[in-house]
Amino acid sequence: MKKELKKLSAVVILLMLSVMACKKDDADVPDLVGVWTITSVTSTGCNDASDNGTITMSCTSTNCLKVELKADGSYVGTTIEDGDTEIESGTYSISGDKLTIIGGGTNDEYTFSLSGDLLTIVLVEQTSGCTGTTTLARN
Repeated sequence: MKKELKKLSAVVILLMLSVMACKKDDADVPDLVGVWTITSVTSTGCNDASDNGTITMSCTSTNCLKVELKADGSYVGTTIEDGDTEIESGTYSISGDKLTIIGGGTNDEYTFSLSGDLLTIVLVEQTSGCTGTTTLARN
């Protein structure tokens, strides 16, 4: 289960890292600008019940998942796993409570919510049936 959740969190980060330009013409658009670190990933409703569960994460010098969302709608994502660093960049768009991510071979829409400095995004993985809820903290 831990491996599946780690894989899900990596997928979520990679998807967030390939996002489309943010339009700030709506006064109700939440301010997602900043550096965000994944703090937990929860998987529920999976076809294989052993894939359900929660992983709590924290950044270390050898393992960390972060994304910087910039005011111009671009991002820079950093994944550090077992000391190996991978950096990706792209753009994102927001409409209401939907975060649209396009790029890297994906075109997905996620539901998100923002409470203070905590960002929660939800992804339903069609193949596994899992609903992945990822929580990120603004640094």
